[in-house]
Amino acid sequence: MPKPARRPAHEQRVFYYALLGGLPAVVSTLWLLWMHAYEPKEQWTLGLVVVLCWLGFALAVREHVVRPLQTMANLLTALREGDFSTRDVFGTIDGDKVKLRSIDRPPGDQIVFTFAGTVSGDSISGPVYMGEYLNAKFTAKRHAYPAQWSSIVIPGGPPLAN
Repeated sequence: MPKPARRPAHEQRVFYYALLGGLPAVVSTLWLLWMHAYEPKEQWTLGLVVVLCWLGFALAVREHVVRPLQTMANLLTALREGDFSTRDVFGTIDGDKVKLRSIDRPPGDQIVFTFAGTVSGDSISGPVYMGEYLNAKFTAKRHAYPAQWSSIVIPGGPPLAN
């Protein structure tokens, strides 16, 4: 079964559209050059200038469209990632009830996250209260570590590097 054709990337489509937009003018200009009584040297020189300008401006359009979009995409990615700093977590465990609190202090704000979960087997779930950012539900599952550990061998003797 043949693979479906991949759609060209956005910057390639912008370049193709810029080429397509200038194509009628380039074809008309080249046709006029060859249909009138110009010398071959003039026809080739002017034809080459027209085609190179057409390609150069199409590439310039591509760059002027793609660079701002890439900058915006990078800004959105940075905003989405946020910061991954370490924060203290404290709480209590009472039977199968777990209560945890963590405080995030971004500049000019303080956000208190309160987790109130119930342990069931290898998982814990419940609501998380995020102050002015409303509430959400969370679920966490204990990581299953491998049952067997491999032995660690420490090499002896002199190093092998020269």
